[in-house]
Amino acid sequence: HESYSANSSETLYSMDSAMKLGTAALIGIAHADGTLDLDAPLAEYGLEPTADWGPYWPLVTTRHLLSMVSGLGQKPPGTAFAYDSGSHLQELIWLLEHVTREASVHWATRRLAIPLGVPNMFAGQTESAHVHAGGDNRLPCSATESGCRRGSFRHPSQTLPAPFLQAMLRLGQLFVNGGWWADRDGAGGAPAVGQRSTALLTPSGAVPAGAPVRLLSAAYVREVFTPQYPETNSAYGFLTWLNQHPSRPAGEMSGDAAEMRCDGTPAEVQRDARGSEGWGG
Repeated sequence: HESYSANSSETLYSMDSAMKLGTAALIGIAHADGTLDLDAPLAEYGLEPTADWGPYWPLVTTRHLLSMVSGLGQKPPGTAFAYDSGSHLQELIWLLEHVTREASVHWATRRLAIPLGVPNMFAGQTESAHVHAGGDNRLPCSATESGCRRGSFRHPSQTLPAPFLQAMLRLGQLFVNGGWWADRDGAGGAPAVGQRSTALLTPSGAVPAGAPVRLLSAAYVREVFTPQYPETNSAYGFLTWLNQHPSRPAGEMSGDAAEMRCDGTPAEVQRDARGSEGWGG
């Protein structure tokens, strides 16, 4: 039976930057829909910037933001790795809302959370209706508990209950499956060799049982786990650290500009490539 120790199925646990992989998945879904070009400058969509980009806003692309080489308005995009969880990275969500014409929490719940069988994936962000690109989602202990009791919060450094881990692993399993989601239970992966799936999501966003559906393109999944700008950091893909030794040139941005918490404040943390491939950060 499920046990939550001193907590309950509604206790919220922070996913911190691991949920950056969820942001990468959302962008991948929009890309698969054909509504978003990874290499088109965000300015070309008519999107007005909310962060301070200096003179570089006309050059910033989705690929730059996903790869943490946007320059944060201090350097030309693509020339320096600068880790960010704040307002610059959040431009990804404003772009997503701009091209989908829908509040990002609602769209993300319908297109990602419900198909994965974790309808509460963005429940901790429903007050603003905007997904936080930098992560920091708060999931209840139960993978399928739809209600959340706010104010009951535990940091992930404390023991995590198995149902919570199951909820997080569904996101990782989507990438392990190469972008396929098999059914409500997540069993299996892509259709058998020689078969093609024509499965569609139900109006609510749920995946019919036993009907594999592709949420992300195989090419996009490969890019998530491939350094796009290895000359700036060879251990980072699309919003995820890769399990390999990083190369960081002497000119890499550092300090407050490179290390920011989800709320935009400086984070005194040391980033490295110790995280397993497939988890955001």
